[in-house]
Amino acid sequence: MNLDFDPYFPWNNPAGPLFWLASVGMLLLVLVTLATYRGVRGATGPRVMVLLVLRLLAFLLALGVFFRPTLVGIEGEKRQGVLLLALDDSKSMATADEAEGKSRYSRAIAHLEAARPLLTRLEEEQGVETRLYRFSSRVQPLDVESPGAPEGVITDFGGSLKALEEMQEAGREKLGLLLLSDGIDTGSRRVPARAAAAAWRRLECPLHTFWYGSPAADSSRRDVALVDIRTEPTPRISHGGEMRVTVEVDAPGYSKSRVRFKLLINGEAVEASAHLAGEEGAANRSGEVNMRQNEGNMVVLRHRPVQALGEVRVTVVACDPGRDDQPLPGEQNKLNNRITTFAQVSKEGMSILLVDKQRAWEPQVLADTLARDPNISIYTVWLRDDNGARVGGADADLLDLQKRFYDVVILGDVTPAQLEAASPGAATRIEEMVAERGAGLLMMGGYASFGNGGWQNTALARMLPLEMVAAPPVEEKVKMVPTAEGLRVCKYFMSIAEQGADSRQAWNSLRELDGYSRLGKMKGDGTLLASTAQGEPMLVAKLAHGKGRVLSFAGDTTHRWIRDKAAKALHQRFWQRLARWLARQDQQDSRAFLELDTRRLGVLPEKGLGFRVGVNGPDGKALENPSLKVTVLGPDGKPLGAGGKPAESGQPLGIRKEGGENLGEVEANWLAAPGVYTARLEASAKIADGSEISDTVEARFEIFQDDRELTRVSSDPRFMEGLAQEGGGTARRGEDLIEHLRSLLARPREAEQKVVSRHPDWKATTWSPFLMVYLLFFLSLLCGEWVLRRAWGLA
Repeated sequence: MNLDFDPYFPWNNPAGPLFWLASVGMLLLVLVTLATYRGVRGATGPRVMVLLVLRLLAFLLALGVFFRPTLVGIEGEKRQGVLLLALDDSKSMATADEAEGKSRYSRAIAHLEAARPLLTRLEEEQGVETRLYRFSSRVQPLDVESPGAPEGVITDFGGSLKALEEMQEAGREKLGLLLLSDGIDTGSRRVPARAAAAAWRRLECPLHTFWYGSPAADSSRRDVALVDIRTEPTPRISHGGEMRVTVEVDAPGYSKSRVRFKLLINGEAVEASAHLAGEEGAANRSGEVNMRQNEGNMVVLRHRPVQALGEVRVTVVACDPGRDDQPLPGEQNKLNNRITTFAQVSKEGMSILLVDKQRAWEPQVLADTLARDPNISIYTVWLRDDNGARVGGADADLLDLQKRFYDVVILGDVTPAQLEAASPGAATRIEEMVAERGAGLLMMGGYASFGNGGWQNTALARMLPLEMVAAPPVEEKVKMVPTAEGLRVCKYFMSIAEQGADSRQAWNSLRELDGYSRLGKMKGDGTLLASTAQGEPMLVAKLAHGKGRVLSFAGDTTHRWIRDKAAKALHQRFWQRLARWLARQDQQDSRAFLELDTRRLGVLPEKGLGFRVGVNGPDGKALENPSLKVTVLGPDGKPLGAGGKPAESGQPLGIRKEGGENLGEVEANWLAAPGVYTARLEASAKIADGSEISDTVEARFEIFQDDRELTRVSSDPRFMEGLAQEGGGTARRGEDLIEHLRSLLARPREAEQKVVSRHPDWKATTWSPFLMVYLLFFLSLLCGEWVLRRAWGLA
């Protein structure tokens, strides 16, 4: 052990002024002490010497902090080293393109078995420990004797290299990391592979890569694979609007081929045009698209109008244009021709078609009244004669029933012949819209309405709750009187008074109508909502025709109700609510909302699944301070508890307030298993009148098993070379592994390494008891000197 000093700057210079200043300071301390107590009573020689010694010791301890004296020892220690080997166990390593038809994985295992004697010699002769790992999406120990099968669904080089780095302890010499793989990187980009490789060079541990497989394995591959899908617009698609579905397609072997893409909503095929992204002008209505490249073809499908409501399952199928639902000739993998996701279709507003003849007052006043509701889009068609001519010109299909979805159809004073001329087959299509799509129909009175116009001989006859007869309209003023059943069953639009007021009085305050049409006899499925004072039916409802609703209204002069501001409000409330009732928007199926950032993610995604939740009030605006609880059901339908594991009750997810919205996230580690998950929101909130809204809504999303390990099988030597270059090593074929290990044996390592020990270690960054003892000793000297002076009367 040798005494050494490690002084702070500038105390490390013996010729410097601070060094000599310390020497002068010590001399002054001696002189001042002796001079101070000379001739003082009680200051005997021994006492003064004790005080002087204590002061000098404290001064020396203070200087010791700057000069840092230490005992240095040098000892020999056995040098420990470690060699790391990591084998790719992803599915692409099962490709049998090695010599003698062996798979890449089995060839690599054979090389590791052959290397066992060399690894043993490294340990015995040079003290090098060998650690074997397997990696794909995660890193695990490798047992060469029982290696198992390569089943990793992705190869995450960046994440695996970082995980290997974190698993190694400091202080051991690392001879290198040997990476055995085919170089197919299908992992996330959360940890870039090259950056992770460069970290090993900084650790002074070279990264050497050994690649397997054929770089030309994909040249004979023929496959059409749908690898990703998304729907737009997000987070909701408007009912009756357009849905855009974008699919990423890999087509090795079919880069110049024509492929047909079919769109299915809830399992039913729908009409959709298709084109490559950025080529809208080349859209094909039959869904056929020419592939341009082997990978990354972005195909866009467009469907309009969207008829389904709520959460829908969206599926795209790729098939042979000449053989419906069949794969292309020679296709090797038929399992990836179909891809699915989910979308939310909601009522963003209401679309109303008003068909009437060109006449004064009623139709225009009705259109203006409905248009005052910002959520209503009104489409008017004014017919002039039985040839279907329309004001403003004639078109092939004036009503556009094929392309546009209407929530409500209002037929005014027009004949069946006029309607047929304007849109051939319109009556049948309107009946289908109501029965199958849930639209609403209102037929109003007029000279050409109901039985007087011959409607009993059309497809609409089975919709109307009437046995119509040919009878002329009644030409006399008539009061419309609501029935008790009408106020009860259809309270939503028949109670026209403001909240708390008497609706019968409100109806009685309205003026008479100028006549009415004779509706005929009601059928058994009809509900009388209003009549004349004599009991003649005025307003009859069919509460359900398939999925839709139907109203028969005998009047056509409700504009007469408007005589002042109050009556105008009653008129507007009646018609706008009647329209919403026909469109089934009188009561929302769900007032709570749960919107997911996406409906499709890969297993263990880079980040979790974000969501937005809340509760809308009757006015459609989000309510303040709702009670919100979001849980997740796994693919097996069981709730997910802490950490995303199945549990008896679901673990509520955290919800934060940000920018006036309630946001949350399903953590990525919850999404480890493929399948369809369900996010469930249980919500409640109070509205203005003090009542409470309670609702539960669900939204499904899919976690899919990434199959890119099977769609890319050509090895990538360039990628392996890039990793080796960044990691400070070399890239070789797998057969060169044995040669590399022999080169390590040929470079003998020093058996021992010198270890320097310092006592004390002034630079220690961990807890040091010496420094604490040092401080206490210094303080005890100061306190002892002060106590003695007080006791001897020398203070």
